[in-house]
Formats: sequence, structure tokens, C-alpha cells
Amino acid sequence: MSVVFCEENMLKWITITFGLMILLIIAVANTAPEYLYLFYRVPGGDKFAHFMLTGTMALLLNLTLGNRHWRWRGIPILWGSAAVLIFMTGEEFSQIWLQTRTASLVDLLANISGIVVVGSLSFLVKTTDVRHQTSL
Repeated sequence: MSVVFCEENMLKWITITFGLMILLIIAVANTAPEYLYLFYRVPGGDKFAHFMLTGTMALLLNLTLGNRHWRWRGIPILWGSAAVLIFMTGEEFSQIWLQTRTASLVDLLANISGIVVVGSLSFLVKTTDVRHQTSL
């Protein structure tokens, strides 16, 4: 059995690996070694981590799904961004019932901001790729 290694497969594997990394971060939250939480020492570091992790996940998933989207009132809504938004909102609200975690509206807003800002960059990446392709 061989695996075809091309850009499309690589993107899928990067997306899967990044998603698993986020799941691991969620699973070990508050139990991991102190050095993994250095960003908490920087003012706003936790919020920046939320912004970048969820935004990057949305970007990768959008690219993997080929920027598939639907329109709501003329605004394109990316399927990948919507999936990350639903998952991360559910994860943030689940913290209400976990004694070792603290649900935070500010964390949720950082997640949403990352999804909208970084996730939307997938439109630019795909547009750039198409513009720079040349035909033989």
C-alpha cells in the first residue's frame, strides 16, 4: 500500500496534525508542565494563543476544503471556519461544567476574532495561487 505524497495530501495531513495538536492542548489544559504555559506570563499572551490557534486551524481547514462556502445575506461563510467556530464555542462553553477550567467570554471573542481574521486569509491564498499560475 503506497501513499501518494502531493501538496493536497500534505495539506490534509498538516490540517489533521494541527487539529490533533489542538485537541491535545485542550486535553492537557491545567495539567501540563509549567514551561508549556509561558504565554500566560506575557500580557495578553493567552488571548493571542486563542486567536492564533483557532485562526490557524480555520485557515488550514478552509484551504483543505478548497474554500467551500455558502452565502448568508451576501456574505461568504466558509465551511471550515464555521466548523472551527462551532467546535471551539462548544469547547469554551463546556468549561462551565468543569471544575478545573474557567469559561471565558474574552477567550471566546479571541477565538472568533482569529477565525474571522486568520481563517479568511484562505481567500487570499487561493486567489494568489490562481493568479500566478501560467499555462503552457
